[in-house]
Amino acid sequence: MSVQYVHPIEVVEDVANEEGWELERLEEDDLTFFLGDLQIAFTWLEDENALHVACAFELEVPRERSAEVLILTARINVHLWVGHLDAFLDDGHVSFRHAHLLQPGEDFTPAQCRRMVELARRTCEQYSPAYYLVLRGMDPEQAFGSVQMGPTGTIQ
Repeated sequence: MSVQYVHPIEVVEDVANEEGWELERLEEDDLTFFLGDLQIAFTWLEDENALHVACAFELEVPRERSAEVLILTARINVHLWVGHLDAFLDDGHVSFRHAHLLQPGEDFTPAQCRRMVELARRTCEQYSPAYYLVLRGMDPEQAFGSVQMGPTGTIQ
C-alpha cells in the first residue's frame, strides 16, 4: 500500500473552498484569499519544507508617523510567541507572518491549516487597532498598552 503525498497548498485550497472563502491561486505553490479586510496568503517553500502564511491589513502611514509605526511593530513582536509582524510602509500594509515546518513527506492537515488561519486572523485583529491609534497621534507605548489590556483590565 502506497501513501500519496498531498501538496500543502491543495490542503489550504480545500479548506478555503469548504469555508467559502473566495480564493485566488495563480501558481502551484501560492494561494491567496480574503477574510473581511484581511488578505491571507499561503506559500509553499519546498526547499525549506515549510508552509508560510502572511495575513495583511492595509495601513497608509504618513511619513511623519513612520518611526512610531516601526516602534509599535517592534514592541508588539517582543510579545508574540509565534510569528511576527512586519510593517511594509512603502507598500501600505502590515503583515503577520509565520511558517509551519513539516518533515519531508509529512502531510499538512486541514486542522493545521485552520489553526494557522485563526492565529493569523486573531493576531491582526488584536493589534491592528493599536496601529490606527498611532496614526491618530497616540504614543506607540500607549497604543500597545490599549490592545494588551483585556476587558477586565488585565494584561492578556
